[in-house]
Amino acid sequence: MSFLRTRAVFQPCFIVLSLPSNCWKKKGHDRAVIQLWRSRGIPNVYAPYQVHACREAGIDDIQFYMFPDAKMDVEEQVLDMLAFMKDNGIDGGRMMWIDIEAPSLFKPTCAENVKFLKDIIASLEKHYDGPIGIYASHYQWKPIMCGNTEFTKYPLWWPHYDSNPDMMHNWSSFGGWAKPVMKQYNGDKVVCGQDVDLDSYE
Repeated sequence: MSFLRTRAVFQPCFIVLSLPSNCWKKKGHDRAVIQLWRSRGIPNVYAPYQVHACREAGIDDIQFYMFPDAKMDVEEQVLDMLAFMKDNGIDGGRMMWIDIEAPSLFKPTCAENVKFLKDIIASLEKHYDGPIGIYASHYQWKPIMCGNTEFTKYPLWWPHYDSNPDMMHNWSSFGGWAKPVMKQYNGDKVVCGQDVDLDSYE
């Protein structure tokens, strides 16, 4: 797609307690993706503050992601995450991305990891009322999933730090995906006084 048509997203990396009014929108950012679940099997306790801060800053398109804990029971962690959302007044029905990276945090074999991801998705589809997507790069997908192509029905959020928001710049198909729907093109940038990762989407 054309670079000029690319809209910007930001992903808060750390604690966000307040965002300057309209700063994000003035810079062309209109979506936030906030972590709800951490790889250690615990919620991101700052997520409710991040959601509130984004709303106060005029960001209405808020999405979430979970980094599943491969050592924890699938159903337990999904239900714990959803209970955390409910207890903190975080609305569901929004895109939930599943973070697939860092091979050392996953299971020893690709077959086990494929089953684990299928189980996470099945649990989310059973209990969560929003769409599901996958966050992965070729360099992480290959060692964790051995290039498995069974997940293409779920949209791909592609991290590739080339400082270019053009969705297809440097893209090379993997895992059966023909293209990503969102690209993370820069990490750990300070914008409007906050540390964020920068993304673009269609």
